[in-house]
Amino acid sequence: VDEVRARLRGSARGADGGEDAHTFFFYGFPGTGKTLVAELVALAQHGRTSPPHFQRFSMQNYKTDEDMWKLVSPPCGVKGEGAFAALFASRVGCSALGGGGGGGGGGGCADSAPVVLFDEIEEARPDFMTSALVNAIDHRGFVEFSRKLADGQCVTEQARTAGAFVVLTSNCFMDDLAQVLALA
Repeated sequence: VDEVRARLRGSARGADGGEDAHTFFFYGFPGTGKTLVAELVALAQHGRTSPPHFQRFSMQNYKTDEDMWKLVSPPCGVKGEGAFAALFASRVGCSALGGGGGGGGGGGCADSAPVVLFDEIEEARPDFMTSALVNAIDHRGFVEFSRKLADGQCVTEQARTAGAFVVLTSNCFMDDLAQVLALA
């Protein structure tokens, strides 16, 4: 919580996180406030918990190829909305350092940095971490999305994730804890 507060204070002062997204992994028993903290971050950053400022993805809904295209942007000609990538579409052309200054309403890139919650990450398909999320949370992170131009040509663009808050939650440690307790 202290680290979340520090990042929020920095963001309020105009720091956008440099080249990186603010990434947090919360784990614990159900009902301990993991999701609530992510919602509070969105309220602190944007004053609301609704898209495009905040988006919660329940990862048990993303297990097949078709499901993944609903989350990450599909190549042209493949059906899917790419909801995660769409959160960053307004940031195409943003510099790595944001360009718009902090959350002060200047309309810049830092102002459009969403809070994204991947809830119960262990429920997603196994390659989710390597296929979509790693690029977004890695140093100098980005998301890719494809779109068709008016002339029918397909283009792939990248949008920076700098300054976004990405929260992953999990209850998965509970299985390991149950095994340890069973052996005791």
